[in-house]
Amino acid sequence: MKNIKLILCDLDGTLLDNKKNISKENIDTIKGLKNTKFVIATGRPIEGVLKYIELLNLNHSYSLCYNGGLIIENKTKKIIHSSTISGKIVKKIYNFAIKSNLNFHAFLQNGELITNEKNEYTAVEEKINQINAKVVDINSLSDDEKFIKCMIVSSKENLDNIISKVPKEFLDNTNMVRSSNIFLEFLNKDINKGLGLKILAAYLSIDINETMAIGDADNDKAMLEYAGVGVAMENRFPVLDKYADFITKSNEESGVAYAIKHYNVS
Repeated sequence: MKNIKLILCDLDGTLLDNKKNISKENIDTIKGLKNTKFVIATGRPIEGVLKYIELLNLNHSYSLCYNGGLIIENKTKKIIHSSTISGKIVKKIYNFAIKSNLNFHAFLQNGELITNEKNEYTAVEEKINQINAKVVDINSLSDDEKFIKCMIVSSKENLDNIISKVPKEFLDNTNMVRSSNIFLEFLNKDINKGLGLKILAAYLSIDINETMAIGDADNDKAMLEYAGVGVAMENRFPVLDKYADFITKSNEESGVAYAIKHYNVS
């Protein structure tokens, strides 16, 4: 077994069950780690992570937010890394979404959530992250405005259909990831959870072979690939199979705790 010193763990569909709770077994196992840093790695902003940091006693650790767009020290709020995309490309993605009759969200560099019009998916975003979205005229924003990420949001069926139609320009200028069935995200082209893992491991002087990544969705693919040990949930997107060293139990069965115990991480 490898000597794991750093674990990056996805939140929704991985650490959280389907009711957005963390099981007692997961809590106790994570709190019991003495020699290993446990880091939440999520598409959410830091506001959507704070209550879990408190619940799991992770003030001594770090959080990887916006799928790697922001890495922050939990206690001091020191920013270890941040990356952005320009208002110019965000507006192009917005107009593509509207032309396709889909919804749109974006996070400004300061963490503010904006949309052109509130919808059922905005309510989901506001609830899970404990923030309020601001309605703005997206096209009136400056080309030089900096964004952490933007998202096309809609039903699973609509996003399944639109992915193959995303213009090459967007793929060339951003990193597109599917963070859930209803969120298609666009980030800085040079960042993802895997690169975030590399950045944090280097910052902490931890060998990449001494890391573990646990996830369930497309946006977890890169960190499973780069980690010394890649763990996929039983409820995973099939795309993760070729990057996983181990398939753990589902998010409804404390799969995170099961993986930690399987590898004897302490």
